[in-house]
Amino acid sequence: MVRRVRAPLGSGLDGVACVRATRFDPEPLPGVSTFRLSYRLGAEPDPGALECLLSEELERMQKFHFVDDRVRYAGTRSTLRRLLGEALALEPGRVPLETAAAGKPLVPAAFGLEFNVSHSGGEGLVALCRSGRVGVDVELIRHDVDHRALSARVFAPAELREFSGLDEAAARLRFYRGWVYKEAVLKALGLGIGAETRAFSVLERDALVIEAAKGALPVDARQLSVVALQAPAGYCAALAYVSD
Repeated sequence: MVRRVRAPLGSGLDGVACVRATRFDPEPLPGVSTFRLSYRLGAEPDPGALECLLSEELERMQKFHFVDDRVRYAGTRSTLRRLLGEALALEPGRVPLETAAAGKPLVPAAFGLEFNVSHSGGEGLVALCRSGRVGVDVELIRHDVDHRALSARVFAPAELREFSGLDEAAARLRFYRGWVYKEAVLKALGLGIGAETRAFSVLERDALVIEAAKGALPVDARQLSVVALQAPAGYCAALAYVSD
């Protein structure tokens, strides 16, 4: 089942024009707060998006050559700071964001808050949870990608069987659905898409089912959950969670 966006975010994120944040309600997975970000591309980030960013973040934003990249960075970072600030009872500019060795943003473990972000094209995602680990992915569906060649390198045999008999349009859509499932799971595990993606399968049944041989993943597959998220036409999105 695809989890749908139903309720607008509260007043905590008002005043930012370059990104609109909307909460998924009900929660796509219990205990995980998830937000869809829609960016206003084509114009520079507005002051509302910049006011809570630190000087080094503003410096990084200015290094992006294209305006849309500056919008995605500023819109995502300011939304993330506001959401984390609300969760931690801190001013957004005082949230102690750090960067892991692989480049993943995080807050110190003492705060007991996990989060993950993703963006592609004009859409983004932020997910937060108090226990376990979380991963999100959103992808713009591109028609210049040889999805059939990539599928053989990315998907396990059980997943490839679900592609069998699909026409071109359906196969491309199934490829992107499968990609965001994989990416969300790998991000929740802290592995990233460079890991062996064929070590596990995400199969489309009445609910999404994760299958993996014993020892193929750093956790038991039963600790993993993944759901598809509602996304605008031309996008696919997913959320994954690893229980403690």
